Amino acid sequence: MSDYSSHPLPDIPMDALSEVLQDFRLSGVNYGRCELRHPWSIAFPEQKLLRFHFVGQGPCWIYTEAEGWQELRDGDLVLLPQGIAHRLASAPDVVGDSLEGCQVTKLGGNVCEVVRQGTGATCTLFCGSMALGSCALNPLITLMPPIIKGCDVAGNDPVMR
Repeated sequence: MSDYSSHPLPDIPMDALSEVLQDFRLSGVNYGRCELRHPWSIAFPEQKLLRFHFVGQGPCWIYTEAEGWQELRDGDLVLLPQGIAHRLASAPDVVGDSLEGCQVTKLGGNVCEVVRQGTGATCTLFCGSMALGSCALNPLITLMPPIIKGCDVAGNDPVMR
């Protein structure tokens, strides 16, 4: 019987961002899996954290003061290396902060599941935040764009095909 673990993974070339991030000493890492039903909107205040959001399934939109509303599609990844304030929502016209109406379940350690019931379309997000422990690399963060968007990162990964 053959399974995935008996097959070696192909060598995947490391992109420039991955090469930079592997040298960072990350601490305070938190992860969340979110199942949110339309309508929903969650505001993230400015924090000194590197934050990411991966859209497993939409609909999802992100708002930043600098770039306004941008639609995120299934497989998109957003990295906010400077921890700028932003909002995620099921649509640009959804107002408020629906995190209060969510059921948050700790899954152990720094991992949680966030669920918002409803009747609308479901959005599945994988989110995380972390602090940088290496002060020498922090100036590098200020040189990065405040928001980095990767389109269909899962579809471009040979392991996911």
